[in-house]
Amino acid sequence: MLGLVLSFVSRAQDARLQGRPVEPQAYHLSLLKMLDGHKVTLKYRLSSSEEMIGLLIDLSGLDRIVIRHGKTHEVISSKRSQGAGSLLLGPYETNDLAIELYGESVGEKNITQVYSWKRKLTGFGTSLECHINSICDERLDDQKRSSCRIMMVMEEGIVTCSGALVNNTEEDQKAYVLSAYHCEDGFTPRYEDWRFDFLYASDSCESPMEEPEPISLMSCTKRAGHPDSDFLLVEISEPIPGDAGLYFSGWDRRDLYFPDATGLIHHPSGDIRKVSFAADSVQLITQSLDWENDVTTPPNSHIRNRMNEGTQEPGSSGSPLYDADGHIIGQLHGGTSECTFFTSVGRYGRLHTSWDVRAAKDSQLLHWLDPVGLDTSVWDGAYQRPPDSAAISGTVLDFIDRPVALVEVFLLDGLDTIMQTETNKEGKFRFDRVEEGRSYTLFLRKLINPLNGISTIDLIRIQQHLLGLRVIEEQHLLDAADFNGSQSITAFDLVSMRLALLGRPTAGLRDSWILYPRILELDRLDESILDLEFRAQKTGDLDYSADPCQ
Repeated sequence: MLGLVLSFVSRAQDARLQGRPVEPQAYHLSLLKMLDGHKVTLKYRLSSSEEMIGLLIDLSGLDRIVIRHGKTHEVISSKRSQGAGSLLLGPYETNDLAIELYGESVGEKNITQVYSWKRKLTGFGTSLECHINSICDERLDDQKRSSCRIMMVMEEGIVTCSGALVNNTEEDQKAYVLSAYHCEDGFTPRYEDWRFDFLYASDSCESPMEEPEPISLMSCTKRAGHPDSDFLLVEISEPIPGDAGLYFSGWDRRDLYFPDATGLIHHPSGDIRKVSFAADSVQLITQSLDWENDVTTPPNSHIRNRMNEGTQEPGSSGSPLYDADGHIIGQLHGGTSECTFFTSVGRYGRLHTSWDVRAAKDSQLLHWLDPVGLDTSVWDGAYQRPPDSAAISGTVLDFIDRPVALVEVFLLDGLDTIMQTETNKEGKFRFDRVEEGRSYTLFLRKLINPLNGISTIDLIRIQQHLLGLRVIEEQHLLDAADFNGSQSITAFDLVSMRLALLGRPTAGLRDSWILYPRILELDRLDESILDLEFRAQKTGDLDYSADPCQ
């Protein structure tokens, strides 16, 4: 719902970007019974003055559903429609549309609700022209596989918003989806009928003529939500297909963190997946905000930015705001829908505020996203693990517990490199989709910036050790003092260090960082191995002056 955004001199009457509600309608359904072996087919011809239609189907007794539209048809297999529950179909154009239900005992009872959309109001092809199809930009490529369009079924109708799968510290791949609280506020949600459309996107920069087919998952349970930061967290009930290749986004909940560049992945107007980007730094909103649904959010609960590529509009609500590292820092609450730079302003509920400002577990993210109590401020995303696969993750720290970045990590199967990555600024690395039942080797190294942290202070410290004035006892510092890798500390180490400081090459110089362990054998991987810990010591640095992120 759009509205005028006023000045922030004191307070703002702001617009939430919830998708327009679609009201349920009454329809005449013509019935045709056909005997097909032991099956009974009920064929519904839909007659309506509206141009787009959606149906809520009760799956009881159904084996399959066939949707025919002109010369095209879609079959929802018996595997999908087994058991109890509901399935939301559409929206479809009503012109020459037929819905066929196949099963032992089906009838009009199986179509429990019909919804109508006015053509070009919401859905495929209805968003503003300045939106950018997500495939057109390589930024946040992994995170795009988190994004979903949410068809929120309420007693009062359907609301369309956006959301994203989020990771948690237990790495159990629970299908938590983050969205916006205001999308359901004021309505009566029917969570068992909500639909989540993933990979609903164009495969080219040009918008497609035909609507792409998403991976749709049905039903959810509400886990938490609160209007102060406008967050909503639900858990999808239907299992994610093993070959979907979806991504669980990471997050950053730090308080005084306002990144310079941010990106939005969303489904404006319920359309296919789009991206928007802001080059200006995020700003904290220190005033209260008055929203058009008579909600006032407190100071410091929201952040804002201006999009210089793309924009947002109704239906984008709940979409995640990412930093340049692909971590969610908030979700879209509202703003303006403009295609002009400097007028497209977005306002987002802060993940920091959503984390644990409220103590109750149904009003915070902490209980759900950090179930093992790591108390971490930043958590990386992870790809969905297919069946019979595992994950391997770990952290590299120095000996005063600082994370060590840019460590190369190789996953080897024999002599073959299966995967390769490097530690991030939190010292973390992760391998997903690792085949189970095999033995692997982890090999770590860091070769860059050999002079990082080396100074005359380190030379003096080694001299003191050699003279017996101040003996080095810690093994990792003894290793660091062995600059030339001779397995002993001698005057030649001092010579090598002096030559290095003078910019002259030295023979036999060790790797710039020493890893503990450097090689780790993993025998017959039968399950995920998470949170491995490695230590790193900068060669030649005896006073911990090296920058572990360099």
